[in-house]
Amino acid sequence: MDTKPVLAIVTVGLVTVSLLMIGTAGTAVADEEYQINVQGSVDTPTRDITLRGTTYQVSAIGKAEPDSSIEVTVTAPDPNQLYRVYLYNSDQQPVVRETGTGNDTVTFDLSDRTPGTYMFAIQEQGTTQKVHPLVIKGYEVTLNTPDSTTVGDSFVAEISLDKLNDTLSTERVEVVVAGQETQMTKQATEDGDTYTTTIETE
Repeated sequence: MDTKPVLAIVTVGLVTVSLLMIGTAGTAVADEEYQINVQGSVDTPTRDITLRGTTYQVSAIGKAEPDSSIEVTVTAPDPNQLYRVYLYNSDQQPVVRETGTGNDTVTFDLSDRTPGTYMFAIQEQGTTQKVHPLVIKGYEVTLNTPDSTTVGDSFVAEISLDKLNDTLSTERVEVVVAGQETQMTKQATEDGDTYTTTIETE
């Protein structure tokens, strides 16, 4: 019997709830010259994301409350290296910029940012070195799933939502099941005060 624990991670776009199916095999990620650590981040399976036509590998996602601030810690290859950290919105347009030198921590004020998906990017002399996704929460989300499941079985994911901003509307709720090599998305169906969907693990 092949069983895998289910780790729940909540992110919000149009309300996307991610389930990570964690196996025993890991994925090696090579060290890079620049490293970025965003306050409140959660580890995820390594995946490719694109910013302005260039693809980068990421293995974590940051989460922030609306009207808050967030710290971004950068490890640089040179203690005197000057660089900029940009925050891009979902349209891949820079909306905030901070400057750092060497190993440094910069703080971003998110008080005027709307809930949704964003991207931090370290740039040195105009070249992007490292990126890190960020979600500013629009909902408090409660996700109920079993602690583990057997490959080939199905299970029900149940989601409850609590809006943090009255101007938001829930267009749809999706559940993303992600592993190191596979990913699938299921749209959840409204069922009274909750949303539910059945996940097949074949």
